[in-house]
Amino acid sequence: MVEYKWILYEWVVCLIHHITKRGIKVFVKFCLVGLGNTVIDAGVFFLLCDMLGLNQVFSNIVSYALGALNSYILSSKIVYNEEKYSLKKYIKFMSGNLYILLISTVLVLIFSKFFEAKVIGKLLSIPITLTLNFLFQRYIVFRESADKILKERDLQ
Repeated sequence: MVEYKWILYEWVVCLIHHITKRGIKVFVKFCLVGLGNTVIDAGVFFLLCDMLGLNQVFSNIVSYALGALNSYILSSKIVYNEEKYSLKKYIKFMSGNLYILLISTVLVLIFSKFFEAKVIGKLLSIPITLTLNFLFQRYIVFRESADKILKERDLQ
């Protein structure tokens, strides 16, 4: 129970922190990158599952992996101003994304039971995975860069 309280606390602190003026630019950039990831993820899922009739789980894994790759590349440069790509951060990023992929897949299977177009189940899972991804990127993968950006904003 303590872990759930900690996760909820972190989410609330994160949300409040990024609603402030100094963090809004980082959050907006994250959302814009996330929009691109969503287009890739949902588009590939729709193509593979609804158009080609491939298995939902396979389609979700492929589409999620392509969205995650795009997310790492764009988040590194655009959101967190990393000077270079890091294999260590990429491995950390993708490792965390495996857990989020598992959650995404379970949610897709649950939600898509209610809709003929399986992509609707995928779209319903996105706000949950978006929130998890933001917390993961901000506080685990790119913590130093994010803190530096927010501190620079404090000095301005």
